Amino acid sequence: MRAGSLPLGGVAFPGEWADRGACRTVPTEVFFPGRGASTEAAKAVCRSCPVLGECRDYAVAAGGLKGVWGGLAEVERKRLRAAQVASPPPPAPPRDGGRPGPARRSPLYRALEELTASPGRWAQVVWYPGPHTAMAMATRLRAGAVAAPEGRWRFEAVASDGGSALRACYEAGRRVGAQAG
Repeated sequence: MRAGSLPLGGVAFPGEWADRGACRTVPTEVFFPGRGASTEAAKAVCRSCPVLGECRDYAVAAGGLKGVWGGLAEVERKRLRAAQVASPPPPAPPRDGGRPGPARRSPLYRALEELTASPGRWAQVVWYPGPHTAMAMATRLRAGAVAAPEGRWRFEAVASDGGSALRACYEAGRRVGAQAG
């Protein structure tokens, strides 16, 4: 879909991958069927899309998007987000040689701590080789299943170099439950 026609509201623009989407050659209306109308035409376009994974990661992580994104309707993305929060992926093995200690010693936590010095600035805090790993971690951070320094946070996943990047933005103030990102 053309950048000017994306109904993003306050959501960050998807990224460079969106320019390679199969939806670029299809009328935008196909992805926004009326209430009760079939989403099959849009999903058929998505099934042949070279950036399906990136689009799905973006749409599930972003929340609040209307229409079909990444081959999923709004209700399907909502269910997927709920399932990810209900059963987060198992924690990664410790990278610090197995030393016991709080999550505050993790490289992710330390990167987030550094970002608190620059409120309002988005930064990439970690890169994962898996295309969906950053989305899962963003969901876990929003849900409070993974520790982050005190304050308000926004998290997003972005496809990057064959994997996925977790980006974060710190907003000064107390942490308020699950953060929208």
